[in-house]
Order: sequence, then structure tokens, then C-alpha cells
Amino acid sequence: MNSFHISEMAASIAAATGAPLESITTALNIYWNGKIAAIWSREDMLETAFEQGYAITDEIADNLLTQIEADMDAELGICWLTLRTALQDADHAAWFKEVAPVEEAGQFEHWLTDTTLEKYVLVYGRFMLWRWLEETHEALQEFFGKPEDPCQKGNLVEALITARRMAEENEGEPVFIACLGERSQYDDAPDLAVYRLPGEPQTHLVYAHDRYTGQEHRRTITEVVSIASHLGIPLGEDEAGAILEKVKRQTGNLLDVTDHMLIRLFTGEDSGPDESMDDDASTALAPAGFGMDEDYEPSGSSAEVW
Repeated sequence: MNSFHISEMAASIAAATGAPLESITTALNIYWNGKIAAIWSREDMLETAFEQGYAITDEIADNLLTQIEADMDAELGICWLTLRTALQDADHAAWFKEVAPVEEAGQFEHWLTDTTLEKYVLVYGRFMLWRWLEETHEALQEFFGKPEDPCQKGNLVEALITARRMAEENEGEPVFIACLGERSQYDDAPDLAVYRLPGEPQTHLVYAHDRYTGQEHRRTITEVVSIASHLGIPLGEDEAGAILEKVKRQTGNLLDVTDHMLIRLFTGEDSGPDESMDDDASTALAPAGFGMDEDYEPSGSSAEVW
């Protein structure tokens, strides 16, 4: 038991009871004489989460500490590795579900409005926001949260406000957010995706960890036209829009359409283990004026679409 812990306890008791601080401090020092105890606090868990790259709330931090205490091996005790392990083993969607519950059970997506933004004030973490730029693999990046202030709230709110603005200015293109830390590889596993589809009144927020990757989900008419152009296929915007709309109905989400899915659609060549659009390329191409797969051959290629 460190002396500052005794001082903090004494001050808390004095404030609650009105008893003299000096008397309480003396009593506590007498009690703890000849005893030791290791104190792990919420702040320790928040700092560990910040360093490792996990976004959590006070409640989740407290629950993890309670679990650590309940599972403690008296021979091993508790150390910083114990806190890191507890974070690694936790449900990393928990903080998202905790602060932003959705109407349907099991759903991980909802509208991002001013009301829902208020819930994210509870979240701690350091966040990076990025959007992949048109026609390139470069990214526009912004950071929220300072390493020297791991217990500051509101970083995620600032990131979401910026992401919503960027999504509104670039309809159809997702803006990604990842919690930064030692375990983070933001371009492989964003935590959140924010996007607005053309014609929709509000912006979507979706829990994206293990679902999306940054470079594969810039789904716009411009990119479909660009992919077709690189393959030597002239494609108008209306035709590209028809393809995107058809593919979206097949996948259920415009962000699920990957680059190699579109390339396979145009060429029929399998560039990777993506089975989500098998047997459906012809139905996507037909309304865009390409016909069915048996009579479609891209320029310079004898490959059929599927």
C-alpha cells in the first residue's frame, strides 16, 4: 500500500464523514502497518487500453478489473501483462454496443445523428480517421487524442463529427476510424466505418472491425469506370451506376463490393478467394448494356464473365 493511497482514502473518508483528516490518516497508517496491498485502478486500465489501441468506457474498464480480481491466481498476482491480456480477451465490439445500442438485436449499424453522437462522449481512446482518395491508394488522415492525455474523453466524438462531414461531402465513399495503439494496423482492421449512400437522408455508422479493409471499399461510380477503363472497357457513368446498384442488391451493402470482385465481373478471371458474387455477374452486367455472360468478351480477352 503506497502512502498516496492512504492519503486518498483518508481524504475520501474525511469528506464523507466530516471527521478530522489527521486522525483518519493516523488510523489508516496504523491499520496498514505490517501489511501490503497492490492497488490497480480504473485509470490503470484506461491507460493500458489507450496504449494498446482499445476504445473502452469507465463501465467496461471497471468490469474488466472486477473480472481480473475474480480470476486472479494468488501465485501469479496481477501485473500490467494481466491488464493487457484482459483487454485482448475482451469483446472488442462491447464498447460500441454499450454506448450505441441499436433497435434490432444483433445489428451493428445505425444512423449517425447528433443524438447518437452524444453517447460517444463516454468513450476513451486515441483515434485515427482516414478516407482513401480517388484513383490512388493514398489516404487523407486525421488524428484525435494525445498520447500524454490517455484519460481524456471526447476524442471519438470529434473523430465522428469529422467523419460524418467527410462522408456527406463524398457520398458512397466510406470514412474509416481506428483506435490507435500498439496492436493497431488501421489499414487492415478499422473499428468503424461512416458513410452516406446517394439519396439517403442520413449517415450510416457501422462497427467495421474484421469486416472491412481500407483500400478495398472505396465504392463509387468513378472507381467502377476507372477499373473498367484500366481493363480497356469503355463504361459510362449510367452503366457504372447500374452495375453498382445491381451488385449492391446482391451483397446487401455497397461497402462489401471489393476491387477484385469488380475485376472478376469484367474479366471473368479469378484474382482471389471471393465467392460472394459467383453466378451473378451476368445479371449485374445486363442492365448496364453488356448482355449475358455467354455473349460478352472484354476487348482482347477470350475469358467469359464467370
